[in-house]
Amino acid sequence: RSLEDISLEDQQAEYEAPAKLSRKLSEEDCGKSWSIDGSNGHYHHSGSLCLVMWAEISYMISIVIIIPTAAEYAASLGNPSSIYFGLVVGITSITTPFVSRLWNSVIRSTSLNAVLLMNASICLACSLMYVLANYFGGDVLLLISRVVLGFGSVQSASLKYLGCAVSTKRVKFAHFLTTAARSYAFALGAFLAFLLSVLASYAGWNQHTVPGWFTAFLWLAYIPLHKM
Repeated sequence: RSLEDISLEDQQAEYEAPAKLSRKLSEEDCGKSWSIDGSNGHYHHSGSLCLVMWAEISYMISIVIIIPTAAEYAASLGNPSSIYFGLVVGITSITTPFVSRLWNSVIRSTSLNAVLLMNASICLACSLMYVLANYFGGDVLLLISRVVLGFGSVQSASLKYLGCAVSTKRVKFAHFLTTAARSYAFALGAFLAFLLSVLASYAGWNQHTVPGWFTAFLWLAYIPLHKM
């Protein structure tokens, strides 16, 4: 072999070594999150990606679906203030960035799988709290449910999943899917709110609590599938 060939091989080896080391460290860091053998979340396992996207969609719907009826709901609970309505709608998004570091620490000490289940459980509890505010707790419980929902944000877990459980060749496409899922879920949440309002009017249900029941069903359906 010529010296030029040897030099090129050495340069290639130097370039590949950090990448291999980085991937090895990533596998070790994420080994307890999803197994690497493909049984429960391989680099190319579409099932686990679908679950993460479901969590993203459900969370965004949980934020948006209450907006059309939140003002009337708050007024029915004795607080017609526009400031209070703004807090009910926006406090979840304000809370989310402050808990990101917390969830990253929890992921390192437990597992990504466990954190997603905790997120889903928190969101389920918040949906039920949103409904129960109509019966006891009033506007205070309603606002608390929206604050705690921010602690159930799946954003940290989703980003960790994309960094750990998706191959470098497919990570851009996976990022595209999760981003698109959030964007479409925002529009879908508003559309579902309209459909649920029409359905509630036709069936004689409480229009204010129907969004909470619906999102509770989404999370209740997600949790058993996540354990499979």
